[in-house]
Amino acid sequence: MEEGYGIKDLKTNNQVEEFTKDFSKLDNLIEFKQLVEDFEIKLTEDILINALESLSDASSFKCQSESTMVRLEVHLRTWMATLERVYYSPCVLRYEVREQLYRRLRDFDVIHHGMTNAFKQGVGNSFKSKGKSMEISNNNNIYMNFPNCDIKFLLVHLRDTLHNMRDDETRIDEGLRRMNDILLTFINIAPKAAGASLGNISEAFGIAEILPNLSKVFSFKYPINYWYPTWRLILLTHYFLENLTKDEKYELITPPNSLWFGILDLAQHLSQKTTQIISLALCYYLGLESLRNSKCTYICFKSLELLLSLSNQKPELFKEIVKEDIENYKESLSTTSQQILEKISHDITQKIQIKIKYESVAIINEKLETKNKRRLIST
Repeated sequence: MEEGYGIKDLKTNNQVEEFTKDFSKLDNLIEFKQLVEDFEIKLTEDILINALESLSDASSFKCQSESTMVRLEVHLRTWMATLERVYYSPCVLRYEVREQLYRRLRDFDVIHHGMTNAFKQGVGNSFKSKGKSMEISNNNNIYMNFPNCDIKFLLVHLRDTLHNMRDDETRIDEGLRRMNDILLTFINIAPKAAGASLGNISEAFGIAEILPNLSKVFSFKYPINYWYPTWRLILLTHYFLENLTKDEKYELITPPNSLWFGILDLAQHLSQKTTQIISLALCYYLGLESLRNSKCTYICFKSLELLLSLSNQKPELFKEIVKEDIENYKESLSTTSQQILEKISHDITQKIQIKIKYESVAIINEKLETKNKRRLIST
């Protein structure tokens, strides 16, 4: 038995290995992501690294369809969850491994762009035809007006996390080092601050000399986008709160307001896991205020997705009020902006419906598989 691993952990690791054998299956991605996000379950380093390498392989995406659109987002979310697990584990990726993961992001960005173009034309008809128009009624012709902003954000998040990961020390070691540096800095500041408060000018200048050291304490080894350090702090707070309540060289272009988008994404994640009315209400108001105050299509997309997800998840609480709030907001817009809002709403509604459809099938398949395994064991 491996040191630090109980019988339950070893059984879970065996189960996890089964999921990692085929990430082309949506149900495997969903089940693996749920296990990886539970930090109380101990997973071996080999499993995490092998999963990272498997998830960085885009070869299973061979066509553009509604099912691959759902799977691509779940795939990237699973990759992100696994990378976060490694990020906070006491292990260091080899430079070559990290660089390989980083280079492979380009494949997913290419798939995303291809998917965006395919859905703009509609994926209900595989034949090229100049005579057909999108206005022609076709129930099978699913189309989207805008790119899936969630996928765009996930690609940026993966890129900047890989950029930020060190290859010479673990996050735990770095955290201890930074904490030590912070304490030493404030120990040096404290006596000078006391002297400055008594009117000693030289002590005040002494503080000014020490303060720049704080910027070094919070600096990153590799250059990353301006939004990412604050985003990591918010993520750390998110993990802390989640654990607290458990008892109950290719560059992607960073979209504007990525930090804002990330906060909305965390709120959506929370709304899907909690049943507390106060938490759902806070998510709702965050989505509504973001919608009202942003002039950015990127944030408009995520705000609407959060609101419509709440409406679909808890229709008895949010369906009517969300519909009314969106209509009121729409009336305040210009004709052009109203048309853009309608297109975004159309895309998100399609996305939610497709996601529910395929994730429900994946859950049913997983339950059937479990039942069949139990029958085989009992016989």
